[in-house]
Formats: sequence, C-alpha cells, structure tokens
Amino acid sequence: MDTFFDGATATYNTYSQIQSHVVLQLAEMIPSFASGDRVLELGAGTGHLTRHLAAKCNDDVDLVVTDLSHNMIVTCRAGFNRLAKPPLFAQMDAAKIGLEGKFNCIAHSMMIHWLDDMTGALENQRQMLTEKGQLFYATIGICHFNEWQHHLQQHRLDTPLRKDIPVNWPGCVKEEFIERDYGSGRNFLKMMSKTGANAPKPDYRKPSPKALKNACDTFDGKVTWHVVYGVLGG
Repeated sequence: MDTFFDGATATYNTYSQIQSHVVLQLAEMIPSFASGDRVLELGAGTGHLTRHLAAKCNDDVDLVVTDLSHNMIVTCRAGFNRLAKPPLFAQMDAAKIGLEGKFNCIAHSMMIHWLDDMTGALENQRQMLTEKGQLFYATIGICHFNEWQHHLQQHRLDTPLRKDIPVNWPGCVKEEFIERDYGSGRNFLKMMSKTGANAPKPDYRKPSPKALKNACDTFDGKVTWHVVYGVLGG
C-alpha cells in the first residue's frame, strides 16, 4: 500500500480537496494542547492535519508525526523546517507503533481504513492514551462510493474497495455524506490514483483492461463520500 502513496506524493495536494475538508472538520474537534502534552499523528501524508496540530502546540508540547510512506513523511517534514520546535518525524506502520510511553492525544485522518484490523488498531491506540487522553479520527463509512460500487456490480466486476468496513465505528460522533461530481469515470479514477487511494483490497479480483475501461466509460463520475468522525478516551 505504501507504494501507492509513495507514487502520489507530488500530486496529492492538488487532488485531495475532500481530504482537506475532512481535516478541517476533524481539527475543529481537537482542543489546543497543554504544556507537557505528548501528541501523536498517524498517517500524516503531506501534512494537512499536521499543520493544524502544530498550530495547537506551544514549545512545551511534543508532537510526533508518522506515516508508512517514506516519500510522504519526507515531504511532510519539509513543510515544518522553520518552526522553532519542529515535530519529530518518523516512518512508521500505524498497525505496529513502535513508540514508548503514553500520549495525551492521538489523531489521524482518512487512514485507519487502510489497516487490516481497523477496530483492533483503534483499541491498541486507545491503550496508548493517558488516563484523560483522547483519540480523534476520521475515516470512511460503509456507504463510501456506493455509486461506483453498484456500477461495478452491474458490470459483474469486483470492487477494489473493502467490504469489511465497520457498520458502527467505535466512538462515532458524527457522519458526513459529501456528494462530488468528477465529470466522468476517468476523472474519478484519476483522482483516486493521484491521491494514492487506488490501493485495492488484498483479495481484489482485477478485471481485464477492456472490462475496466468499459465500466469507466459508462460511469458519470458522481460519487458520495461517506465520512465518519470518532473520539475515544483513554
């Protein structure tokens, strides 16, 4: 999966308008940090959420920023070199967090659905919180891109999107349904590729190029993003 995001580093910011919107919604849920707090971001990408987290920090807050993709974390780090106290950056798998100690806040946006055991990963992260710590996250819901999934079914093609998305995400506090018209199936798939979000599920049955092209050519490009926001306590 990291290779998909590695290849999308240069184009991610241009094509990630929805992801930017989601980050804004999530950031509004996160309070400013107090002196001595430890904050962890997972799946930082190019730094959309990182900028909001850094703005909530004073010089006595330790902000640790991670991502599985080498190219993403290098790009993210470059945007914070001029800070008096820049975050600590590390390439890390969010499913295997190799960090000691507890955190007052853990945050991530549009990341957890890429992990094999989504709810298990959230519970592991919750265990890393201090007694009064909080975990804030945004991810996709079960109705995500339903239009595209139904279109593929009509063409008797497998969907690359996962079927094991939880019906009830732990700690869900709100949901959003964002309608977006990409103009064509080709443009929709282009957005997915340019943001690295075209990584298929592990058991994806890849169609022939001709079958995929036919499905793409007959799709109008209108999809609904189903976004879930959650908060968990320590």
